[in-house]
Amino acid sequence: MDDKARLSNLEKQVKMLRLVLAAVGAGLLVLVLSGMGDPLPDVLRARKVEVVNTQGRVVVTLRADGADGGWIMVASSGDRRKVILDSSPSIVLTDRVGTESVRLSTDAAGHASLQMATKSE
Repeated sequence: MDDKARLSNLEKQVKMLRLVLAAVGAGLLVLVLSGMGDPLPDVLRARKVEVVNTQGRVVVTLRADGADGGWIMVASSGDRRKVILDSSPSIVLTDRVGTESVRLSTDAAGHASLQMATKSE
């Protein structure tokens, strides 16, 4: 093969590679842009979700609890639970040191109860 034929052959290969590369790039661009159409999903599914503060501490937890329920817990910056809503159903409020101070709950018949801890001197 002479130099002119080799050069012509290389030019054809380069042209073909450019076309293939352009097609691959266009395909990737279409895939990326099609995924950017709706940035928010309709449903977010997880067994546990944690919200952290600027220091990286977990301050809110949403978690599945067994087969038929779940709970939401809000903590203070010191990792102490402040509010708990669970599937019992009940709402628990705690004091500054994490001791349960108020519990609002219902029984199986739907009767409500309110329990408040007494402060001991």
